Amino acid sequence: SISAAVRQRFEPQNACKAAGLEATICRAARCSSAASQHTLATGRRHFTPSTRQQHTTMPRRVFVTVGTTSFDALIAATTTPEFANALEKLAFDELRLQVGRGAAPTDTDRVSWFRFAPTITEEMRAADVVISHAGAGSILEALELGKRLVVCVNEKLMDNHQAELATALEARGHVVVSTVDDVADALQRVVATRPAPYERGDAAPFRALVEDEMRTRRQCLIC
Repeated sequence: SISAAVRQRFEPQNACKAAGLEATICRAARCSSAASQHTLATGRRHFTPSTRQQHTTMPRRVFVTVGTTSFDALIAATTTPEFANALEKLAFDELRLQVGRGAAPTDTDRVSWFRFAPTITEEMRAADVVISHAGAGSILEALELGKRLVVCVNEKLMDNHQAELATALEARGHVVVSTVDDVADALQRVVATRPAPYERGDAAPFRALVEDEMRTRRQCLIC
């Protein structure tokens, strides 16, 4: 038989503590246990909207980054009523924008923005989903942090080799690729799917693309 110490360790709240998970997940586990007991007692299940939220461990923050230049079309697409509806539907409560040299968006109680920072690592780390331009540097950083990632391709760029990188990573299951026209749908898709783990140092797609670019046009793909 399983000892009392082992059983205690694997109680939902203790297992969560051992794994370093947030307390909200423990609360959801206790809520699930209570719901199961209610089902056994009454033969039916009853969920109120607030109970559904307790059962849902959805992401809370989206971070959008455009890199060192500007991508006004992406910022505009992520500040539309349609995108706001997608955020609400998926239970996000904060949108953080890095706009580079682009036009300043409107601040709201759920939207904040900045232009540049010495590093955006902490911004990415604080986000549950990252929406990025197709620059290799931003993509690699988000993947190495283990983030759900939407890569939005700028179709107005000529000789857009960045799109090739995004497509290669999507084929491996690491990212969801979108354009500005379907970024709200891409957000829903990236939340609904489990991305393939990205092994740190797996730079083959980046290396092949950069080497090809260096041989041909000698342009920067990182920016």
